[in-house]
Amino acid sequence: MEYSLYKLDPLTGAENRVEMLPVLRQELALVQRNAHASSIMIMDLDHFKRINDTHGHVVGDSVLATAVRYAKTILRPYDRIFRYGGEEFLVLLPQTSLDEAQAVAERIREALHDQVLAHDHEVAVSITTSAGVGLLEPNLTVEESITRADTALYAAKQGGRNQVRVSAPASPFTAGTA
Repeated sequence: MEYSLYKLDPLTGAENRVEMLPVLRQELALVQRNAHASSIMIMDLDHFKRINDTHGHVVGDSVLATAVRYAKTILRPYDRIFRYGGEEFLVLLPQTSLDEAQAVAERIREALHDQVLAHDHEVAVSITTSAGVGLLEPNLTVEESITRADTALYAAKQGGRNQVRVSAPASPFTAGTA
């Protein structure tokens, strides 16, 4: 009960942002020590403001909660999803290569794209998501790795939305390539 009150976003069920940095720093320490790859993904619901403006915040809230629920059906039990901002979510994919993370992001994107959400059986809303994927790199800070994934997200949005973009590793040596 206490965990859910303080560590989970009450609307979506995702972990809150306060928990995110300590968890990511712990995973980065494991990446640095064990030389295994871990990835992060930042996903953003496309044109979310339009959903709120057209259908209202109750429907918008339902869309956010549904998006997290669908994402969790694709994620493994030890993957972590955090509410990063309004309609943005950061996903930690431990022991996951960049290629594997891209595949997970594509599965989430496709699952959300294939859903038509109904609210009170009156409003049908389709959603798409854009995502940026990057490694949690041993030679970068957590914040630098987040920035790289976020840059990939913006490239996906500028490229037309409803797509996944990948951030190339910052250096030739990254965890999992040794």
